[in-house]
Amino acid sequence: MLIEGDSKRSAADWMGRTSQNKVAVFPKAGGNYKKGDYVNVFVENCTQATLLGRVIPANS
Repeated sequence: MLIEGDSKRSAADWMGRTSQNKVAVFPKAGGNYKKGDYVNVFVENCTQATLLGRVIPANS
């Protein structure tokens, strides 16, 4: 997933897009990432327009 920036609702979360251009939100905690980085995200839940997940560390 490509990190595009901060989530609109919380500065504690990142907002990114999947390869299918779907929006996802995931916590910033647990990594030293920045805008433009690619991360693996496990989607755990969703709303009508947004996927909600968490970053999977590269070592997993």
